[in-house]
Amino acid sequence: MLALAAFIALRLLRERPRRHLAAALRPLLAAVVAMALVMLAAAALVGAPDVGFFVSARYYVLYPLLAVGIALLRWDSGQLERIAGLVVLLALLQLPLLPLEFAEAFGPTAYAGSIDIFGLLQPRAIGTLGNPNNLSIFLALAVLLVITGAAPVPERWSLPIVAALATGLLLTFSKANAAVFLILGAAHWFERRDGRVAAAWGVGAAVAAATSFGLRTDAVLGQRGDTSADAAAEWSSDASTFLFGNGFGRFAGLDDAGDLDITVIDNMVLALGVEGGLAAVLVFAAVVAAGLWALWRSRAGGALGRAALVYGGLLLVYVPLAVVFRLVPGALAFWLLVGLAAATASTSPRAEGVGREAALVPGEQPGPAEGAERRQGQR
Repeated sequence: MLALAAFIALRLLRERPRRHLAAALRPLLAAVVAMALVMLAAAALVGAPDVGFFVSARYYVLYPLLAVGIALLRWDSGQLERIAGLVVLLALLQLPLLPLEFAEAFGPTAYAGSIDIFGLLQPRAIGTLGNPNNLSIFLALAVLLVITGAAPVPERWSLPIVAALATGLLLTFSKANAAVFLILGAAHWFERRDGRVAAAWGVGAAVAAATSFGLRTDAVLGQRGDTSADAAAEWSSDASTFLFGNGFGRFAGLDDAGDLDITVIDNMVLALGVEGGLAAVLVFAAVVAAGLWALWRSRAGGALGRAALVYGGLLLVYVPLAVVFRLVPGALAFWLLVGLAAATASTSPRAEGVGREAALVPGEQPGPAEGAERRQGQR
């Protein structure tokens, strides 16, 4: 994370950044500033910030700010294709690990025994991401990049790759999988207009619902550390906690050995409510809404913009099931896509088709050479 932030800062220093932030991202910047103020106010009320405070600030402030920094940089289509292709490659590299996990080749994981198949307890797939929901989100992102054409995948390989990634999705047994399959199916149909593919995704959604809800041995909304009921009781325990929470970093601290110890509530709203109260829930909802608004404004910027918009909506499915905006790489990928989509929307093929002027960043003027070339062409 620090390496990524340093990379963006270095590029901003070495290259000529855009003079003006894209209009689509200005509400996001304002919302992030408001979130930072809410966190500072909560720290003043609850006590001096500790390491957990800075862990939360990374997710709620620094990640969204990365979108703003990325949008100030200049990206070409080749760079975007390489980024999307790398995401798909990394997702595919997760798949060979999944059969080994079921064979417990690496020993039992934290999700061992989560699935009951005819009385035989099996683990949920996590790959190298440490969490089944995290893996399913990452695989779904790769699917979107393939079906929208954002990743440079040959046409003859696109369906086999999508089928392999969808199989990996099923093996996570996430209870969001049925909704995710329906979203991916709708996106695939709008991109390719292929009824057979849409029907296959519908069958996959039915299988996902049957396996995720019928074979899981844990609670309906997940159960890890503090339960959702415990979090709801803590958040509503008194007026002060309900409005301002018990302090950011409530679930992250240092153990006796000095290592970071994180307790997770499997519900994004409840976890944030316990940390920062209703004020934090409302302001961070505005941050996410501003990110989605930026993607909506940037959807005409090409395949990456369309994939990013669907991915943003897909993340909302996980809100009652996981601390989705604290998951890496899922949440980090969302904010990176917000920045990339906003940065490239003005230089999309559609913009280029109506002239070089349409691809200029607002406030920038064409150079003398560009102006001379246009005048000569007009003659």
